[in-house]
Amino acid sequence: MKHSFRKLLSVLLAAVMVFGGAASTVFAFNGEDFVPEIYDIDGSTYFQLAELGNVLGFNVGYDAATRTVLINSK
Repeated sequence: MKHSFRKLLSVLLAAVMVFGGAASTVFAFNGEDFVPEIYDIDGSTYFQLAELGNVLGFNVGYDAATRTVLINSK
């Protein structure tokens, strides 16, 4: 399960990077359209991982004490 989740996440991140320059990028998951809010910072494309998590069914959190991003399946 961990391996397939990582593979899916890698493919989705790559797709966002490739198509991130287009403001109208739309992804479809389980019959629902997902349009991520895309940020261009110094020529690099970013999006909020928490947005993607809501669509794919995982939670994203942050532990400030250890400066660690936490990703848990719902």
